[in-house]
Amino acid sequence: MTEFTIELPKRIYFRANMEANSFSLCDPQENKWILALLMNGEMTTAKQAALAQRMTACWNACAGIGTEELECIASQKAGVRARLNVVVSVP
Repeated sequence: MTEFTIELPKRIYFRANMEANSFSLCDPQENKWILALLMNGEMTTAKQAALAQRMTACWNACAGIGTEELECIASQKAGVRARLNVVVSVP
């Protein structure tokens, strides 16, 4: 897989868009969306928001970890929390 050298935001937030089933993951520095999500219309709005919130939390928790390392961690499944605790200050 090709890894592109681009500057991604370290932290993001999500917001519900005006359209049904639509959410954006946004860069707080630019106050612009970086990813738009169109969710399954059969899900409840609360379930859709929970999924967008989880994706946002994962992005924020993985800030500072390279893509290649994330793929390695995901394939191993073991020690993910321990690795994240090293990178992110978890009380």
